[in-house]
Amino acid sequence: MKAYVINLARDTGRLNHMSARFHELGLDFERVDAVDARLMSAEQIVAFRESRPLHGLWTPGQVGCFLSHFGVWRKIATGTEPYAAVFEDDMHFSPSLKEVFADESWLPPDFDLVRLENSTNRLLLGRRPVVSVAGRALYRLSSTSWCAGAYIMSRDAARRVVAAPEKLHCAADAFLFAHERSPIARELATYQFVPAFATQDKYIGDASKRLCFASNIDMPVQSGGAWERLRGLAGKITVATLLRSIRGYRYIPFEE
Repeated sequence: MKAYVINLARDTGRLNHMSARFHELGLDFERVDAVDARLMSAEQIVAFRESRPLHGLWTPGQVGCFLSHFGVWRKIATGTEPYAAVFEDDMHFSPSLKEVFADESWLPPDFDLVRLENSTNRLLLGRRPVVSVAGRALYRLSSTSWCAGAYIMSRDAARRVVAAPEKLHCAADAFLFAHERSPIARELATYQFVPAFATQDKYIGDASKRLCFASNIDMPVQSGGAWERLRGLAGKITVATLLRSIRGYRYIPFEE
């Protein structure tokens, strides 16, 4: 299975990190030059935002992230391989991730996406796993998930996401995995490994292993009023979380 790693030319530290992780697994990857939105003109950013209103306020970092992933999707869509793995350049892996690449017969025949990493929110999974790889169960995913740092995408799915109208575009992870925001996400057959094979550097539990890469997806500055409104939603969020737990939503851990 081909593996792509998205990496900005200036982020040599991240590339060295990923090269070492793949070397440990005995795997190869193809580096894909990420889009640096800081090099785009103001007019280009405005035009991008105006053609993609669904997301709201795109930060330059989110623009670059989306275009970087989109470039990989196009590679998969126009390539000869039936599927490929996509990685951002700040990932930590379980050593058993190599088993995912060693024998690809485990891939579900109907899959569009397979998530290899954990998510920051609780997920609703199918009742029973469809297969097990290296002692990790693969479930059909039935809810929104976040993060797009490590996933496998089929060529058919890549062709569908690349062909989607620009007006449906939103942040890369939301576009692929957010059922509430993305019509495309609701149509894709997505699976999730439990526990996850990978996690982003900022989410790794062992702080001693955290490399503390600076984020390339800058977030908009929040006003005091906006933060007060978010604080006012805290109680509602707690209730929603409790209800999701009752319905069977659960956090997916990353385990080495």
